[in-house]
Amino acid sequence: MIQRGLFGAVILAGLSGFASDVHAAGGDADVIKALSSAKVTLSAGIQQAQAKSPEVSISAKFEMDDKGQLSLSVYTAEKGLAVDAEHNVLKELSGSPAVARWRPEVGCSRTWSTCRVHRSSSRSLLCRSSRSTT
Repeated sequence: MIQRGLFGAVILAGLSGFASDVHAAGGDADVIKALSSAKVTLSAGIQQAQAKSPEVSISAKFEMDDKGQLSLSVYTAEKGLAVDAEHNVLKELSGSPAVARWRPEVGCSRTWSTCRVHRSSSRSLLCRSSRSTT
């Protein structure tokens, strides 16, 4: 079961990264137009990405991939929220949401740039400090 406080923090964190990443990739009009082809929801992607405890989703977004196709990306902290970003395994799961079952490719992000580690650390802190209820 998803905890409401954590879920809200993940969505908030995902939206904060969504705006800057979409504009860098060419604008939100392409993403909005392509969303009608999505068969996998953001929520379903988040749930699938954090299915193996203690792994937890810290950010999620729809974006256009390098080929101009809609992609669902979910970023996770493999060791959970109790371990800080610098000592965690940060992963990006991304794949097409235009199919009935989302089959993301997993990229290990242990070598993320300092900027991404800082952003992930901020999101992880937000998730840890949010009030969670079952």
